[in-house]
Amino acid sequence: MAGYFAQTPRRHSVDLAAAAHLEIGLEALERGNIPAAIGALVSIDDDSWDAILTRFPGLPDYITSEVTR
Repeated sequence: MAGYFAQTPRRHSVDLAAAAHLEIGLEALERGNIPAAIGALVSIDDDSWDAILTRFPGLPDYITSEVTR
């Protein structure tokens, strides 16, 4: 049974907590509150990040441009 779960593909959905952290992080970026943005964005689990980046491949560039402006 363990082999079955090890071979299942990663999920392609964002859980509710990750969606909330993404929203909080992006709003903090818009306000220029970089520490709050980083705190929210690092709280997102790896599987949700994979799903987010699949849907929004330009998001890392956007985050970088907001942090460095």
